[in-house]
Amino acid sequence: MDERILKWLYDIKIAINEIDEYFLEHPKDFLKYRQNLMLKRAVERDLEIIGEAMNYSTTACLVLIAIFANREAPNLQQRLFLLKSRLKSILLFRSI
Repeated sequence: MDERILKWLYDIKIAINEIDEYFLEHPKDFLKYRQNLMLKRAVERDLEIIGEAMNYSTTACLVLIAIFANREAPNLQQRLFLLKSRLKSILLFRSI
C-alpha cells in the first residue's frame, strides 16, 4: 500500500484515539462539553483531521484503482468497465 495512504490511515487512528482520551477523566456529557471551549476546539480539530485524511485517501484509492485497471485490462473498453465497477464499490462503501 502507498505510504501516503498508510499515513492518512495513521492520522485517522491518532485523531480517534485523541478524542477518546479527552473523555477518559470526564464523562461524555454534552452540556459540559458545550461549555468547555478548549475541549470543543480540540475535538473539532481532530474531526477536521479525520475528514481531510478521508478525502485524501479516497482520492489516492481512485488513482490506485486507475493504475491497476490500466495494468489488468488490455483495451480501453475493459479498463473503463473495471474503473466503473470499482468506483461503484467505493461509492457504496462510503455511503454506509
